[in-house]
Amino acid sequence: MASIKHKTFARVSDYGDLLVPLALMEKIIDQGYLVSTTYEHGHDVINEVKEIKRIHVHKGEEIEAALAQQALRGE
Repeated sequence: MASIKHKTFARVSDYGDLLVPLALMEKIIDQGYLVSTTYEHGHDVINEVKEIKRIHVHKGEEIEAALAQQALRGE
C-alpha cells in the first residue's frame, strides 16, 4: 500500500453500491479502499481494509431505466 498516513479519506456508507462515472474509476481504484467497520464507544471504527478488485461497468441507459422505474413507483 502507498503511504496513506497523512491522507484524509471520506467513507460513503449506505445500503447499496457507489456508482461513479467511469472516468473517475482509475483514480478511485488507485487511491481508494473498501472497509469494514464495527460500532464501538459511540462511533464507527474501521476494522478491515481491502483493495478494490471487483468492478462492474454499466451504461447510462441502465441508470436512466432504473430512475424511470423508480419514478413510476413514486420513489
